[in-house]
Amino acid sequence: MNYSLIMAIFWLVLGVGWFIAAWTTGGKLPVMRLGSLEFSPAWAALLLCLYNLARWQMRRRRKPPMSLHEALEARRRMHRDEERPPGPPDPNFIFTDQPAASESQEIQPAPPPNEPPPAS
Repeated sequence: MNYSLIMAIFWLVLGVGWFIAAWTTGGKLPVMRLGSLEFSPAWAALLLCLYNLARWQMRRRRKPPMSLHEALEARRRMHRDEERPPGPPDPNFIFTDQPAASESQEIQPAPPPNEPPPAS
């Protein structure tokens, strides 16, 4: 339950209770004065009830925060979209013992590390 809904129920009970008490006592309860205007505090309580109901309704319409799983998935999608497609490596940054092969030469695969080199 939301705090705004609890406060709306509180102000509704207070306002209705004030109206009932004023009706049963013949209007002998104190009134509020605003300049030359006199009104029952029950009206103020009902206005506060409406205000809290509006706040509660707006909070329900808001999008709920993402769960941790949803946030991580969104971040993964973002990083996956930012990745560059793989392309040929830049020859300026290939640091191997063998010089770069020209297009006319065939590249021989290196023997596995535990096998002796082939006999020529």
